[in-house]
Amino acid sequence: MMAQPPTGAQGDPFATALSAARWFTERGAVVFPCDHPDSSNTCTGLHRPGQACTDPQDRGKHPQVKWGDLAEPVADGQLVAWFADEAFPRNPAIACGPSGLLVVDEDRPGAFAAYAASIGAEVPETFRVTTGRGTHFYFLAPEVPLGNSTGRLPAGVDVRGGHGHGGYVIAPGATHWTGQRYRSGGSPPVDTPEWLIEALTSRAGPPGTAEGVSSREGLARRAAGDTAGPAGTLAGAAAGLSPSEVARFTDAPRYGTEAQLRDEFARRCDEVTTGGDAFRRGLFACALAGYRLVDLGLLDESPMLGEVERVVRRVWRAEPDDNDVQHVEDARKAAAVSPWEIIGPGAREMFRSRTAPTVTSENGATVTPIHGNHPVPGVTVGDDLGEAVDSAASTAETEEERAARWEDAERAKELARQRRQRWAREVLDAEIRPALSRKTARALMSGPRPVYLVADMLYRNGLAVIFGAPGAGKSYVILDIALSLVTGKPWRGTVLLGRDGGRGRVHYVMAEGQGTNGARMAAWAFHRECVEADIDAIDAGFTVYDEGIPLTEVGIAPYLVHVREDRPDIIVFDTKNLMFVGKESQGEDYGAMINVLHAVRRAAGGCAVILVDHSGLGDAHRVRGSNAQIGGIDTEIMVAYEDETGLRIASMTRDKNARGDMAEWVFRLQPVEDAPRGPNEPVPAVLVPADRTGAKPIRANIEWWLDELPTDVGTLIKAAKGEDGDPARGKDAAADIVRMLRAVGTEGGHTAGEIIRLVGEGPREHSRSKVYAGLSILDREGITGAGSTPARVALLDEYR
Repeated sequence: MMAQPPTGAQGDPFATALSAARWFTERGAVVFPCDHPDSSNTCTGLHRPGQACTDPQDRGKHPQVKWGDLAEPVADGQLVAWFADEAFPRNPAIACGPSGLLVVDEDRPGAFAAYAASIGAEVPETFRVTTGRGTHFYFLAPEVPLGNSTGRLPAGVDVRGGHGHGGYVIAPGATHWTGQRYRSGGSPPVDTPEWLIEALTSRAGPPGTAEGVSSREGLARRAAGDTAGPAGTLAGAAAGLSPSEVARFTDAPRYGTEAQLRDEFARRCDEVTTGGDAFRRGLFACALAGYRLVDLGLLDESPMLGEVERVVRRVWRAEPDDNDVQHVEDARKAAAVSPWEIIGPGAREMFRSRTAPTVTSENGATVTPIHGNHPVPGVTVGDDLGEAVDSAASTAETEEERAARWEDAERAKELARQRRQRWAREVLDAEIRPALSRKTARALMSGPRPVYLVADMLYRNGLAVIFGAPGAGKSYVILDIALSLVTGKPWRGTVLLGRDGGRGRVHYVMAEGQGTNGARMAAWAFHRECVEADIDAIDAGFTVYDEGIPLTEVGIAPYLVHVREDRPDIIVFDTKNLMFVGKESQGEDYGAMINVLHAVRRAAGGCAVILVDHSGLGDAHRVRGSNAQIGGIDTEIMVAYEDETGLRIASMTRDKNARGDMAEWVFRLQPVEDAPRGPNEPVPAVLVPADRTGAKPIRANIEWWLDELPTDVGTLIKAAKGEDGDPARGKDAAADIVRMLRAVGTEGGHTAGEIIRLVGEGPREHSRSKVYAGLSILDREGITGAGSTPARVALLDEYR
């Protein structure tokens, strides 16, 4: 049982969200984070991220985790991770069910006490929380299997808690959307009073409002397995639904042809297009229609639920949450007591192992009740059935009338959809796009000029697209640049600097290839001889998002929070096809994406945004997609693989601010044999700089070992002596090393391990010791020197 909290400012356990979360957790409550209200009206909840709340009164109440998965109080470290950062506040919430609490939520002051007085009862002294509009009354949950309840008590009074998940409440220490704090007071929670249990277990609502069943009678029926209520009442048949829930499924039609009922389900799904209360009602209605079809045998449950889930994803761009699941479950219960009936030929086949009377009328129509005791409304099974069916058919609207009515409804629905779309765009525009600004021509001419982050390739504040065929090496190029930026190691001989003149910061949205890119990064770090400090710099400055972010105004909104916080120098979206929302042939869709990329760039305070893309269909030298994309970017880089040389060529194909010839960079893909890897893991590789004029991979010159050595090199090797003055060992290996290095022609050189492997590709067998002896000869005779680092071997310029 929770102890009474201290009063007054001194020692107030609810002064902060973290202290409140700890106080409740110590007493066995399951606490989790919800979003925090702010002036932006942008939700940070798990299932509605980045979207404006339909009702501002919902701000601060949306869970940021899957709270329904929490069955036990979380560890203190998790509470710290959730609530300690005051720069990103969160509201604490309590999962009532697993916390053993039943909470009465009073939205209108005095409503709960007034109800208690109306039935001759009194609200006991218990733990209370003052909210923005009313009060939460905390009780210890009874053994009676109660759950969430809306409508069993008078308007303005709801219940959260009981067994199972039981709903949740915002805890003291939170902030209401009005700016008020949730405050606590009163004694520790007491047992739920008997009169409240009786009201919540009555089938027809609270005593005094309708004929109902007492709590003891209801419990007895539950124990006996009888879920029916008072005879002849729909509420009794609803198997635990409240009167308000029962009222929700008293909608028509009750019977129709197979086509009519299928159309009804499709229409119900299509009508769910907006959030708020309309979404909850619409989701219930389409799930209800779906379960009615399932009960008729017209549709299997799995595809029906798939359609309902698509409705949720279409509206929210998220998977169904616990509240959505509860609405669907309510619909299942409602469908069981409020079924549709089918009329027309073939009705008997719609049964699923059920028996019910079937009669054919004079006009051939067949009526088959789904339950033997639930016939078609207005129709009685017997001699008069055919006459009743004819009567029903004669009063039904004609096909022409029905088509006209549906056409009007569809037109109205489309207009409503367009209005909602315009409203949503206005809200999002206000959040994502800055206010209009203007400047004079003089200010423009004297203002900042475009500045490169990577010379002749990437602007510090611009959009770039890097494209090429699969396997060309696009990601290798970007990883090489990004890792050089965050470690401070030179890229192509130049140190890349961040916005503050030091090491930079990178965001890499990696929608695919996380495992492969991880191995490439590890190989890069090994190849560039990164020490522990360099690894720390990568860990601090290189942030990976391992799921695609939709490149739309709605999809990008939650990511903008991270961009504003980190202010990265480079943001990479890899690859476009997994994040672009639209058609590749539609310029309007590309224009919307370019606007989103500009919003990302502005949120960072100016950065290089890089979009990784594929080459055009049937044209490897053109980026895929609309001209709207080409016109909206600053630089465009094509990466191609040359079969004849084995080189990777990165070349500029567009630069808005450049004149004359475009830049070009030449690379070779080099395996890193000595890089740490698992027993079955393939050898990773890195891109190393190469020279187009003389850079040939060994496999492009399959007879490299037959190449003639320069006369001076051959003379030096033949005359080489060992350290003891005797003829040197390993001269044949030294000659092959020179031939191999001349064939590869890379300025950066190779490690000894790489040289051993590469020389081993020739037909001559050289032992490891002979290769090292050959390397010693070349070093002593001044034929080789250090490459890009002292640990790498390269031919001196005069011998290449």
